[in-house]
Amino acid sequence: MAAALKGKLKNEVEITAFSSERTLEKAQQMNLFNGFHTYNEIPDNLDGLDIIFLCSPIMVIMEHIEMIARSKRLSKPVVITDVGSTKRQIMATAEKYFAGRPDLVFIGGHPMAGSEFRGIDANDPFLYENAIYVVTPTPQTPDEYVTKLLSIVKLVGAIPLIMEPAKHDKVAAGISHLPQMMASGLVDMIAKEENATLSKTLCAGGFRDMTRIASSHYRMWKDIIETNKDNIFDMIDAYIGELQLVKESINKNTLEAIFENARLTRDAIPKGTRGIIQPNFEILVRIPDEPGMLLKISTIMAEENINVKDIAIQRSRENEGGQFRLGFGTLADCEKAVNLLQSQGFYSKIIE
Repeated sequence: MAAALKGKLKNEVEITAFSSERTLEKAQQMNLFNGFHTYNEIPDNLDGLDIIFLCSPIMVIMEHIEMIARSKRLSKPVVITDVGSTKRQIMATAEKYFAGRPDLVFIGGHPMAGSEFRGIDANDPFLYENAIYVVTPTPQTPDEYVTKLLSIVKLVGAIPLIMEPAKHDKVAAGISHLPQMMASGLVDMIAKEENATLSKTLCAGGFRDMTRIASSHYRMWKDIIETNKDNIFDMIDAYIGELQLVKESINKNTLEAIFENARLTRDAIPKGTRGIIQPNFEILVRIPDEPGMLLKISTIMAEENINVKDIAIQRSRENEGGQFRLGFGTLADCEKAVNLLQSQGFYSKIIE
């Protein structure tokens, strides 16, 4: 967020960093921040700020809300928001600790953007562009403060969407948390099977795409699961019921209706915006069976400063060649890579 704001506003914005001493040492080497304080110094250094973003794991966000509540009455109201992936417990914590403090205005937030990289070194000023950014004010939140936060959301290129916290958590359970449970459970199941080694050998693009998020670390999900387990349980039960329906449809030879409904629904999902589960933009590149092909393709990408986030070799046959599958962080990089490779004589195409 700091990088995005500085990129848009330059010196028109002053940003104070609150973090660990280790992270603050790195922050002081960047041209992003105007002030630096440790977490313990939060209560004594809030006066004069306009907006505070809490960008820690969910449980830590709630700890910081309690710390903010220890501050003395501020000379002017400050908007406090967060980027947590669940909203109900965070909102309840803010309501509890900020009661009777009109100078502390809490508005929940959840930008549907992120990456597998962690830490201040992974900052990306374009992270929020075209990403849905959920905002969860309470009915009592004055409009002027909601408008202030929405202006920041739009400024960094995101698309704001106002939602109720309970509705957000229920929807997120279906489109984000359940898919994570499904992917992790499916890969875990395959790993335990008698033919696990053979299955891993035969895993192709479809299985790999479907289970990409199974590479997530549990530490990134622990707080999400803990604060939304009721909705996750409901979605797991609903999916078990859907699998039972699929099984019955196979027996009755009526599976086509489910396939068709799924296809139409999937095709209707907007392609221009990013959601909770980040897209993986990929291309296929046909290659001859010659030494140095990987180096040649990597060099083409590097010379144009295109970051290849993922790579796999498919259909590799001796003396016949095969194809690479390259993954990118953005559609723009994906399209640029295809054009560059085609100009160098490689057949390549975007995987839809």
